[in-house]
Amino acid sequence: MAQLTLPTQKPKPTTPLAPPRLQPSTPLTRPTQRPKPTGSKANQSNLAYWYLVPAFAVMTVITFYPLIYQVIISFTNFETKHLLKGLASPDLLFVGHKNYIDILT
Repeated sequence: MAQLTLPTQKPKPTTPLAPPRLQPSTPLTRPTQRPKPTGSKANQSNLAYWYLVPAFAVMTVITFYPLIYQVIISFTNFETKHLLKGLASPDLLFVGHKNYIDILT
């Protein structure tokens, strides 16, 4: 088998980097214009809000549906036996402000 030998040359001395050459001055020209975007800046910022609409709709339903349901139930004689049928229970009676009067007195 042949053995590999490393070259025995001396490394070249390093020289400091030369400063970059300046480009010859050119007359100032008007920069090329970029193509205008398809939508205006206002339309693009409104688009971000449209992506948030579904999230706010879900949050609104999750928050306000139970709240409104509780207010409706508070004006009835809702008991544990009415849980399965909810507001469709035939035994459910409207009692008006009686529940609030009972709490306050």
